[in-house]
Amino acid sequence: IVYPLIGLLTLIAIDFITGILAARKTGVAITSRTASKTIYKLLVYVLLIVTCRITDKLCNINFLLDSVVFFLATIELFSISENLLEIFQSPKISASRFTTLR
Repeated sequence: IVYPLIGLLTLIAIDFITGILAARKTGVAITSRTASKTIYKLLVYVLLIVTCRITDKLCNINFLLDSVVFFLATIELFSISENLLEIFQSPKISASRFTTLR
């Protein structure tokens, strides 16, 4: 249970840092409310991982935790890629082309 938490914590930290850089580049104000969303997200992820771990043990299954961690990591990687696109995109490329996948 420790390694998934460390991995997700790393991805959340990278997402937070790239989000700040993207906000600075686009001129979006960074507020404490925006930063607190990251803490809430981390708490929800931890609760979800602990719940999945308990469910895996109680039901004697071993795929729920791995599936949820993979799903959460995918969400974080997608968010990081959006932030990197905002940071490094040229003014001629519209970000709306890439956000239609949501």
